[in-house]
Amino acid sequence: MIIGLTGAIGAGKSTVSAIFSDMGFSVIDCDAISHGLDVQPEYINAVRKEFGDGVIDISCGTARVSRKELAEIAFSSAEAKKRLEAIAHPIILGVVYERINAAKAFGRDIVIDAPLLFEAGLDRACDVTVGVTASEEIRRERAIRRGGISAENIERRISLQPKSDYYVSKCDYIINNDGSENELKTKISAFISEMKKGGADDK
Repeated sequence: MIIGLTGAIGAGKSTVSAIFSDMGFSVIDCDAISHGLDVQPEYINAVRKEFGDGVIDISCGTARVSRKELAEIAFSSAEAKKRLEAIAHPIILGVVYERINAAKAFGRDIVIDAPLLFEAGLDRACDVTVGVTASEEIRRERAIRRGGISAENIERRISLQPKSDYYVSKCDYIINNDGSENELKTKISAFISEMKKGGADDK
């Protein structure tokens, strides 16, 4: 079984992903794959060509993409975000499918953790898609508490990402994460039970 997992910033998708991992699923983390691109020459050259030398960090003697500088540009508008996705998605997809094949070879159930599951076309590889949602206020609080991103950047990302209605309309199953982690675990267990019975319809 391949589960596609998605959700907006602060919804708690990474927490859901970690719970699936604890339950024995092989998790393919697209954010982690994306972070690994920062030192790949193919990606560095494409990003430099599209966004300029200002997004490349050479302070350590080796060129790498500065995620902070790139995010400032890429999340400044929907158009800039799409330009970055056009570069990153094909590379990420290649890695994801390699990992799917490796997990299948060991008979593992798989979770593809992808914030842009549908935009990247990864939903086509999944047996079921799951959207993690939370209120905008809670998402904002979580993103601020997690740190690493300025409040201004968080607001920009929230404004550019889909609202909960998008995930409700696109995903086979919705897990609302406005509550505690124990409540979240209960909802995930209910989802797995539903899948074992042969269906997923909790919209």
